[in-house]
Amino acid sequence: MEITNRKGYIRLIEVSLAAALVFGFLIFVQQTQSSLLRGSQSYDPIVLKTLGEDIIRSLDLRDSDRNFRSDLRDYLRFGTSCINNWPQLTQEITAALPENVGFSVFLVDSSGNSLYQGGVATGAQPTQREIVTINYIVAGDYGSYCNIWSPCNVKLSLWFKI
Repeated sequence: MEITNRKGYIRLIEVSLAAALVFGFLIFVQQTQSSLLRGSQSYDPIVLKTLGEDIIRSLDLRDSDRNFRSDLRDYLRFGTSCINNWPQLTQEITAALPENVGFSVFLVDSSGNSLYQGGVATGAQPTQREIVTINYIVAGDYGSYCNIWSPCNVKLSLWFKI
């Protein structure tokens, strides 16, 4: 038995080559897109920085007890009667942050001494995660925030939990 019509076999070869070219092109496009997505910038630090700045700024603008002093400044007031207000700063930040964001907050005087630390302890911060730090200086009216003569720096560190 001899094959007399070879057009059918040539047609099958043409179709299989066309299918191989289409699949090859699709695989090439997929690999190009995935490499572009892997190389794109992560927006996590921008989100964390904006979130932290918004929280600290809103605490500095808010006056819940209507004493003409912001809540943040009330939490930072220096003195034995006000020292118990500092843990409230940690509670306010915890309430304002989403559950998947961890934080540490430090109150630092102008000498660089840390007067209070809240949130996650210093040694327990993640080492393999990207941490964003926001510094917010509190000074001005009503004077003594961290010390009688010097302003206070609120240092808020934020990161996404795994």
